[in-house]
Amino acid sequence: MLNGMNAQVEAAYFTRSSLAVDLVDGRTISVPLNWYPKLLKASQKQRGGAPLEHSLRNH
Repeated sequence: MLNGMNAQVEAAYFTRSSLAVDLVDGRTISVPLNWYPKLLKASQKQRGGAPLEHSLRNH
């Protein structure tokens, strides 16, 4: 929960340099990929297979 609200994920995706999550309420949360060295070093194909999207949708 963010600020007492239930944050529901609409989409999760990678940009060239970040991991971004769009919330149903219109907000986007983005963090630099260098915070996650394994993701930073992964290819686009490998990132596409990451379980991130599934994990976010279940919370």
